[in-house]
Amino acid sequence: MLKFALAILVFLSNQAFAVEVSEDALKGSWKIVRYNDKPYEDDDRWEYSGSHMSQVTYSPDGKVHLMSPSVFYITEGHLLEFDFGKVDVMQLDKKTMAISVSGSDFVFEKISDRVYVKPKAKEKIVSKEVAETVSGMAEGLFGTGEENAEALNCSKAVKDTWRFLDQALLQGEINFNDGYSTRQQLADSGKKLNALRNAINVKSCESSEGNVKDFYLCLSNPDNIVLYCGQKYKFQVP
Repeated sequence: MLKFALAILVFLSNQAFAVEVSEDALKGSWKIVRYNDKPYEDDDRWEYSGSHMSQVTYSPDGKVHLMSPSVFYITEGHLLEFDFGKVDVMQLDKKTMAISVSGSDFVFEKISDRVYVKPKAKEKIVSKEVAETVSGMAEGLFGTGEENAEALNCSKAVKDTWRFLDQALLQGEINFNDGYSTRQQLADSGKKLNALRNAINVKSCESSEGNVKDFYLCLSNPDNIVLYCGQKYKFQVP
């Protein structure tokens, strides 16, 4: 009888994850239907595509009102790590998803396998003032940082750097969709960012010496970003 009861408990616990938490299982448009155990009336959705998630608010006429994109990673089988924190997936099947994030609980209903894709706008002419502002911001990112960490923290340094670069890749796609860059510019910047991402890894960090070790010590300080550390220590992509 005890074995039977335990088997039932195991069976019931497995039903919450009838579908494995994966990019394929998450893909689509999920509408919030309950928030902290109360009905949710607005048309707010989390839309997943690959390693990207956008929090989308739809207006009554079905058009997108607000959209906030982000990159996520799946860890421990059921945790989604975003730049805004960790999301614990408590339940996931083909129609329903329940999550907990920062003490709040959400229940989602899957609306569609498709996600909102912003149409490609015509390329816009960026004013000289805007271009100079963007250039100044970039120079600030390359030149601003803190002291190196005293000890290497390879796993965290690499994870934080990958997250920054993945977010930069996503921002490049947004700039292209908004008409502020050409397809060739998107391809060129994507190639450089992916090459940098591939060159930075835990194995390289753990065996590093000299300037490369200083580069990873710089990244081990969570207040520093790869643009600053790479410029400071002349980190070369193989």
